[in-house]
Amino acid sequence: MSINGQISHYNWNNAIKGIPLCRAYEVPLFTDSSIIGLSDYYPYVFIKTIAHSYKPREIKPAIILRVYSHLTQDDNNPSYQCEKSSYDLYHGGWINDEIAALMSLLLGIRLKSGGVTREFENNGDPKGRPIFINANSDPIFIYDTQKMILPKTSRECNLADSHRMSSFPNLAEKDAVLLIKAARLYQEALWIAESDPSNAWIMLVSSIESISGECNNEKYSSRDLIKDILPEFEKSLTKHCNQEAINEIIAPLGVFFGSTRKFVNFILEFFPDPPKDRPPEWCQLLWTEEEVKLAMSQVYNYRSKALHGGIPFPAPMCESPYRDKKSYAEVPIGLATHTKGATWVKGDTKILLHTFEYIVRNVLINWWDSIIPESFHEITTS
Repeated sequence: MSINGQISHYNWNNAIKGIPLCRAYEVPLFTDSSIIGLSDYYPYVFIKTIAHSYKPREIKPAIILRVYSHLTQDDNNPSYQCEKSSYDLYHGGWINDEIAALMSLLLGIRLKSGGVTREFENNGDPKGRPIFINANSDPIFIYDTQKMILPKTSRECNLADSHRMSSFPNLAEKDAVLLIKAARLYQEALWIAESDPSNAWIMLVSSIESISGECNNEKYSSRDLIKDILPEFEKSLTKHCNQEAINEIIAPLGVFFGSTRKFVNFILEFFPDPPKDRPPEWCQLLWTEEEVKLAMSQVYNYRSKALHGGIPFPAPMCESPYRDKKSYAEVPIGLATHTKGATWVKGDTKILLHTFEYIVRNVLINWWDSIIPESFHEITTS
């Protein structure tokens, strides 16, 4: 037997169907945030620990995740075909990693699973048996003690704010697969942002693209794509080139700009309201469709340069944000930045990483809301 969906989604639905409990186990969830509140989404239960650290932002096992496994014997011992590779569902983790990633997305905090520390077997000790499995997977968090690139992801948060989690088993199987992959990329981006912000940019872009590429099958001509993504460039071509030259210039760009348009349009479709606490206007991102489209197109372009050209994301977009009395700057400040042999003018760095993280998280959550079946809303509101 083979499981066609994400294992955490499959296990939750098995529990709902009344498939008998196979076993249970516990893993610590590490975070640099302060955790309060309770949450119980059987077969996944979150238990807050008494976790204290002497250093600010130090990671600690602040939550114990108890996983109740309702996988059958066939699920635990599936038969595999060796004729061809199969990795459509692969994201590098297991049930506990998937649930930790969803909670990381919902709460907007760094949260990662460690190894198994206790297991409960049928007819075994009701208090469980302490074990030590995969402890080498316990996460390591590297950061600058003086400044944070994502300053709002280390904070006090309430487990009860993850109420959207209860809708997860009701999602269609294909949507649950997309959501888990996006959440895992988001989770990893938060974890490495302080030590490797350029790669965090790549992962955040990929978290959106992992869904936008699957959800948007619209076809566009190369000319329409250029006109939409780079309107000034299209106007210049029209002014200075004949139609034959224009077609020759833009034809190779169609594939790239098609991906860009899917990425940008998906963000615009599920674009969130601005943050509640905003800095002065001079260091805000203009929360308009036109400006967001330009900023997101620029981000996607830098992602392509990083992946295919070996050029990291611009340094000013990877910096710790300027802070005034009210909040953090949403865009790089200053007219230009020169560092490490490179120069970027203000117009070429339209957004900071922490602002993009806010957008990505809320776009993904808004998309999650859009795929919750109407029947689930009726049940929860009745």
